[in-house]
Amino acid sequence: KAGKPDAIIEELLSRAVSARRRGSTARFSPHALVACAWAADRFEVHNDPIWAGIMRVVSRKGGSLSSVQLCRVAHHVARSPTHRQGVTRTLAGIAGILAERPVDQLDGPGVLFLSQAFADTKQASTATIFSMLVRAVDLLALHLTTDQLVGLLVGFARFGDARAAGHLAVFSTLADQLCRQQEPIPAAAVATAIHCLARGNVLHERFVSATREVLPHVLPELESRQVSLIAHAYVRLGLAEDPALLLVWNRARQVMRDYEWPALAALVQAYTKSTFSDSGFSAAAVVRLVELLESGQVPSPANTACLVYALGRGQFGQVPDRVWEDLIVLCGKQAAKMHSTEFANVCVVVGDMHGATQVDDVVRGFFDGPAAQVLLNAATLKPADLVKIATGFAAARSDQGHIVVAAVRKTLLAHMGLMSPLFVSKVASALHRLKVADADVLSTLDQLRTLRRSKQ
Repeated sequence: KAGKPDAIIEELLSRAVSARRRGSTARFSPHALVACAWAADRFEVHNDPIWAGIMRVVSRKGGSLSSVQLCRVAHHVARSPTHRQGVTRTLAGIAGILAERPVDQLDGPGVLFLSQAFADTKQASTATIFSMLVRAVDLLALHLTTDQLVGLLVGFARFGDARAAGHLAVFSTLADQLCRQQEPIPAAAVATAIHCLARGNVLHERFVSATREVLPHVLPELESRQVSLIAHAYVRLGLAEDPALLLVWNRARQVMRDYEWPALAALVQAYTKSTFSDSGFSAAAVVRLVELLESGQVPSPANTACLVYALGRGQFGQVPDRVWEDLIVLCGKQAAKMHSTEFANVCVVVGDMHGATQVDDVVRGFFDGPAAQVLLNAATLKPADLVKIATGFAAARSDQGHIVVAAVRKTLLAHMGLMSPLFVSKVASALHRLKVADADVLSTLDQLRTLRRSKQ
């Protein structure tokens, strides 16, 4: 086995956990348990019995581990590529032990490990752990390193809106402490931190101001994905008019050849929501888009929908017809895998292409083929999505009006009380343009319109 350290590690781990299974768990020291979990994680062991053995020992010996050791074991166990049911049980057990201990037994690395271990799990113990982490941050904030502060922001950002999750104070504490760091914050940390604040919908003025000051110095160090994170964060935080974005677009143009589908979609979306125009950026983005389309790399349905909607509805600039043709064909292939809102956004943009470009045949093909099939098979749609879909079919002058009216009928039955006057008006207009003559549906829409007006 010379030259195969992974195989040696796996055999040693197998012997260790199998020996403990034969009744000698009492001699399995806390240090040995942490070491085994670390080794299985570090060497990416995919052996299910090994991970099952480690988790079995954790369940028996967890109470003898210090809080710091439990944090480390939780981190490694959470990264197990196998035995996921065991991972859930083990993390729940660790959470139960830690919940009964004083928070001041944790340290900086420990709270970061816990955040990483539990942030991606969807179990009841996650709320318990993050409630504990909120208290731990209050105690440890002054002693946390930049990496730990940013790592904790990543963990809390996974809960979405900070105010709704009850995490607004901890976001503020972490951002405040980042601003107090004596050493300059690394470029990647700046990008990650402001991205996390945006995910939590936290406009931390002091950190944004500090970011604005360091951007000219850190941008040359940022990779394409990190530039996208900053651009998207600024727009999401309502800073679309911030002059700092001019620097961001300039850096994005410099590294445009490095962009892959996910980062390019996020970047274009952010650009079209900003108030700045940069023809050089738009041209470079189109060139990269063409390169990716010709490379054979296929974006995810979500990335496709994001790009199409941003290019069609945002302030981007001229997109060549041949690019639109390729994108519409791609939308047709992926329509069935898009979420309803993504599909609705694509429909309204592709419908607008009819008559405005030289791709009318492709537009009609999209609505008469894959889009019609998706709508035919769709469950009840949200009213807002149905408006966009119906508007798209109508703009394209599709022959599939009967499928649209069937979808309207289902939505009326399911969401009658949620129909706004604007919804009713737009749907009725779309059906009129589609030359639909369904008396029942049109009568219902007319009654709803009259009822809504009488209540106003």
